[in-house]
Amino acid sequence: MISSNTESPSSINMSHFSSLSASGTVLSAASFKKMVTTERIARMVSSSDLSMGFELAGRKFSPEEVVTLAIAAGMEKKAQRPVALDLHRLGAFANYFAILSASNGRQVVAVAEGIRLFIKQTFGISPVTVDGLESQQWVFLDYGFLFVHVFQEATREMYALEQLWSKGELVDFTEESASALLTEAKLLVQKEKSEKLEAEKAAAAAQEVEI
Repeated sequence: MISSNTESPSSINMSHFSSLSASGTVLSAASFKKMVTTERIARMVSSSDLSMGFELAGRKFSPEEVVTLAIAAGMEKKAQRPVALDLHRLGAFANYFAILSASNGRQVVAVAEGIRLFIKQTFGISPVTVDGLESQQWVFLDYGFLFVHVFQEATREMYALEQLWSKGELVDFTEESASALLTEAKLLVQKEKSEKLEAEKAAAAAQEVEI
């Protein structure tokens, strides 16, 4: 399961998202500081392969495809209204936003957990920060190059990230193309596991011959 920080997005100051709301705060000062510490920067460097794309069983996935895969993993858990934004040119803390809605608090957590598990199992990458599990209104996953936002619909409407970052470019995908990409990635994971198993068996057999 996702391990939560003590703060949640209902209490975090998101001034680093360019003044999300003039009327309230979403992230705490402590969480904001944590996001820009040397530790976070170091962990972002450790996941820098994702910012350049990622190879799986000989197939190179572009950054946009990795973002689309995160969206697809969320949709598999019944997420709604998926949007992906490319923020490269806007000086944001992340290159991409993935924004999704869920029907209730439990579903928000289920969608976020589905995305976290998929990215971990597929690319071996865990989020730098996870916030919002306690409130279940807005769960935030920070992958350095990608921020994943999973909202209850009313909270999404309140903070309106799509409008606040409307100068970002939409990442082009359809639900059908995202689902197809997800299926491809899952098949490649199985292929990679099978190849690894065969290599281990071959190595074990060679060792027995030597003995």
